[in-house]
Amino acid sequence: MFTLNRAQAGNIGRILLKIALCSFVIFLPISISGAQISLGLALLFWVVSSVLLAKPLVKADSLNLPIITFLIALVVSVVFSTDFLSSLKNLKTFWIISVFFLTVNNLESEAELKRLYSIFLIVMTLMAGYGIIQHFVGVDLNKLTKLGGDYSRTVGLFSLTLTYAEQITMALCVSLGFFLYSNVKKDKILFCFASLVMFLALIWTYSKGPLIGLLGGIVTLGVLKGKGKSIGIILLIVILFGLVLYFSKGTSRRLFDLRSDNRLNIWKTNLRMIKDRPLTGVGIGNYETYNYRKNYLGGECHAHNNFLHIQATAGIFATIAFLWLWVILLKEGIIAFKQVPKDSFYLKGLAAGGVSALVGFLVSGLFEYNLGDAEVAMFMWFIAGSLIFIRKGINLK
Repeated sequence: MFTLNRAQAGNIGRILLKIALCSFVIFLPISISGAQISLGLALLFWVVSSVLLAKPLVKADSLNLPIITFLIALVVSVVFSTDFLSSLKNLKTFWIISVFFLTVNNLESEAELKRLYSIFLIVMTLMAGYGIIQHFVGVDLNKLTKLGGDYSRTVGLFSLTLTYAEQITMALCVSLGFFLYSNVKKDKILFCFASLVMFLALIWTYSKGPLIGLLGGIVTLGVLKGKGKSIGIILLIVILFGLVLYFSKGTSRRLFDLRSDNRLNIWKTNLRMIKDRPLTGVGIGNYETYNYRKNYLGGECHAHNNFLHIQATAGIFATIAFLWLWVILLKEGIIAFKQVPKDSFYLKGLAAGGVSALVGFLVSGLFEYNLGDAEVAMFMWFIAGSLIFIRKGINLK
């Protein structure tokens, strides 16, 4: 009779974990259900294999304490919320932070990073291509429904245009990082093509926050590269961006028509909420109901700003922890970029693209609550875990 010892069973668990990770990055640009099922399986295989192999589940790194502090502050805000049961129920939305711990504690090599990001960028480029087709056809071929809005805004396979746009923004920053640092002509051409397809798909989402976030990411890439030739490339991209805005009147109207944008009123109202409950906020998931009860807003469900939303719902302690988390994450990402050897072109490109993607996420998050969008946040935490893995890998050499 065939039997397995603990080590063999643990190694099988590790193999299944790697398969689940590949499945996760495949589904990330396609389906939230597929991505979260894959994530759940990966977490299960991670725990089981760690127990069987007697390995520590979580290794020490610089982001553990800020994340744990942030989570504790969220729990405290639930306890003192205006609706305890609602906040307790909505606390589970932050389980996707597990993507960070899964990534940073289970990546093992540069080859694995290449495999995962290659799979993701291929699928993302295909979804961007599908979005371009959507724009010209004016129909969501997946649902056989007409695209919403006046501009045929592309949505990919998601239900919301902003989800699609936010993912493309970060993926585009990563792709541009690979393009700038690749030393193989064929790879440069492929990354240039992928970036162009994603760029066009992003333009035709007509989304303000992600487009501004992309500019933030591009500026970050230029600063990190710091050489005249590459700055010229970045300027060329910015000029292309301007030309597309000029010739795409729908994009221009969406970006610069402030009269139809209610964000300023939302932010003003958000400040009133913060003044009401500055320490622990109104509670996670209570933003919309609190607005109705106080007659502050006509049913807005979030603050259209990550920092304002966290302050309003979870209070000052969660906001401070969130800021601390991002300061450490960006600092570690920049250190990782600087310490990657110059001849490690792939890791250099990933570190640069990863940092720029996080900056793009933050800049876009000044206009949207993209932290609350699961498909977007999962990709952000995956990038964060990759950067910390690169940083730790460098320190281990």
